[in-house]
Amino acid sequence: MSTAPARFTFDLDLRDVPQHGTLIDDATRNAMLAQARADGYAEGFAAGERSAMSASAAALATAASILADRSRDLLGGLDLARHAAEAEAVNLAASIAKKLASALIADQPASDYRGYSPIASRRSRACRTW
Repeated sequence: MSTAPARFTFDLDLRDVPQHGTLIDDATRNAMLAQARADGYAEGFAAGERSAMSASAAALATAASILADRSRDLLGGLDLARHAAEAEAVNLAASIAKKLASALIADQPASDYRGYSPIASRRSRACRTW
């Protein structure tokens, strides 16, 4: 033996290989192969399901976001329409009140309705004292 260091070092020492029967029969090998294929299929199927669930969850989140945005826009439009309708109703009521008030004042003399208003009756008493 030479005292020179070994040129290659391996983690596996190949000099002392046990010589017992390590061969497996075909039935055992086929069973192990079928088990490995079934395990691989199950792992692949589970990974595919996770991927599909992740993709569908992302699509659902996107759709929910779009729906929320459109709902907000729709509600904003409804608020604007409601405010416009209320403003139009107030303007119409004011216009009708002006026309009815002027027609009522023109049809009835002032002495007939002075008694209905406490302010008008106080003014009329104040005017008489001068």
